[in-house]
Amino acid sequence: TIDGLIELYRSLSGAVEIVRSGPSLSDPYNRFSYVFRLSSDDARFPDLNKLRRKEERLLRADAKKSQQLAVVQNEISVVSNLITRRLITSMINGAQDAGRGVQALTRLDTIFARASYGLEWHC
Repeated sequence: TIDGLIELYRSLSGAVEIVRSGPSLSDPYNRFSYVFRLSSDDARFPDLNKLRRKEERLLRADAKKSQQLAVVQNEISVVSNLITRRLITSMINGAQDAGRGVQALTRLDTIFARASYGLEWHC
């Protein structure tokens, strides 16, 4: 149904961003390497972003806080996994509606292509 597609869109919209991954052996100048990560938009995942800011502060701090940094990084991992699982669940729940939507769009595309062909060739 349309409501199912709207709900799926709302749950996935703005959830992921594409960022540069950093230099690597295969891309030492960091021109072609990108990764997907959960959005850094504060409105989307405020808990995750709070932990990311805390991690940044700890990274700039003394080496004495390495244990705190490890705890925060573990929390980030747990929260990220929970968010990812929630997004996957919403995709699974909306898969049938999305499939029907794709089928409807495919049929519409075929109808418009036939109409265009008919107009072009005066059939």
